[in-house]
Amino acid sequence: VVAVTRFAAAGLSAARPLAVLIAGAVAAAAGTAVVAVSPTVAVALTGVGLAAAGTAVLYPTLLALAVRRVDESAKGTATSVVATLAYLGFLAGPVYVGYWAGAAGLPGAMVAVAAVAAGLALLTWPALRAVAALPPSAPRQPVDADSGCH
Repeated sequence: VVAVTRFAAAGLSAARPLAVLIAGAVAAAAGTAVVAVSPTVAVALTGVGLAAAGTAVLYPTLLALAVRRVDESAKGTATSVVATLAYLGFLAGPVYVGYWAGAAGLPGAMVAVAAVAAGLALLTWPALRAVAALPPSAPRQPVDADSGCH
């Protein structure tokens, strides 16, 4: 599901990143909510597939947005910041689910995950508007080794 979704949404991610991010977060929230209330394994697997499709588009779209308005010399830094934040989420996710599973059971933990995805959907538009309002990064001037400026 993840591979098919990434290939299918690749062009759309570049053309309409806001729509892709919001749709992905909504799909992830809906799929996880389906898992939380699923009466059967088949329904739960359908929810997992929907959540996988939703999350599949998030990282590549965020990465493309992060480097879109960044000077070429800073693209590596921007990429590493996005990758580091994604990895931190990867590390914190099981702890978050485990906490909520202990407090509210596994269905409650899935509702908590759906809440995070819904929050992402709600915050995407204002966050992207705030980023768009920032001035583009200025190209860095080369440092002249003879001037003593570093």
